[in-house]
Amino acid sequence: MFRAYRYAPDHPGFDGKDLTPGDPLELYTKPLPVPAGEDGTEPLTCARSPAGLRVFWDAGACPAFDYNLIFGNLAEVATYTLQGSECGIGNVGSYQWGGVPARDLFFLVVGVDDTGVYESSWGSDSSGAERNGMSPSNLCAVTTKDIGESCP
Repeated sequence: MFRAYRYAPDHPGFDGKDLTPGDPLELYTKPLPVPAGEDGTEPLTCARSPAGLRVFWDAGACPAFDYNLIFGNLAEVATYTLQGSECGIGNVGSYQWGGVPARDLFFLVVGVDDTGVYESSWGSDSSGAERNGMSPSNLCAVTTKDIGESCP
């Protein structure tokens, strides 16, 4: 049994203390991101069929415990506004996405850890910064983005 008290970040007891979050205390396998197609790896691709979209990625170059597919309206790609997800799409490097929303979409495949709480990097934007910063998707029970692992 545990007891915890919540204190505001401006509490006097924190004066002079570094409150920067560190690595999690619980044990988990850090999720690996899907390779970006650089350095000879296969990029994320898809093929449309009557059954929806078949999504392919290189799961061999940087294998994760599992993957989630997250998506949003293409008109909102600049703000990374997400509208939905396909959770636990497997770790074999392909997924048949049925019931794809009938609009212009952007989508990402992100690695997830063995607890399902941590997701991998979303990759780098054109300036080299992490897409959507350190904010996780908050979809598929994910609450934390861990960019501590990288792929070639």
